[in-house]
Amino acid sequence: MNRSDCKYVISLIDRKITEMEGLKKIVLEQYYEPHYEKMQNIQVDKERLSPEQAYIINMLIKFLVTHPEQRFCQALTNLSINELQEGLPRDVYNDFDTAVMKRMANSIKTWENY
Repeated sequence: MNRSDCKYVISLIDRKITEMEGLKKIVLEQYYEPHYEKMQNIQVDKERLSPEQAYIINMLIKFLVTHPEQRFCQALTNLSINELQEGLPRDVYNDFDTAVMKRMANSIKTWENY
C-alpha cells in the first residue's frame, strides 16, 4: 500500500467517524435528552420487589458501576441474565429469579477473576 492509498483509507475512516458522531448527536437529541428528566425522577418502590428481584437489580447496578465499559445489554448477557444457546438468545421467560441469581453469581466470579 503506497502513501496515497494510506491517505485515502484514513480519509474514509475520518468520514465514517464524522458520520457516527452525527448519528450519536441525533440519537441523543431525539431520543435520550427529551426523556432524561423523566428518567432521573423514577423511584423504585423497593417494598414491592421480592428479595430475589432486589438482589438481581443491585448486582446489575454494582456490575455496571464496576465495569463502566460494558453496555447495558452486554452486561445482561455477561451476567447470564440473558443467555445464548448455540449462538442464539435462549428464552429465559420461564426462569425463576433464583436460577438467574445463581447464573449471575457464577458470572460475577468469572469477571472477578478476569
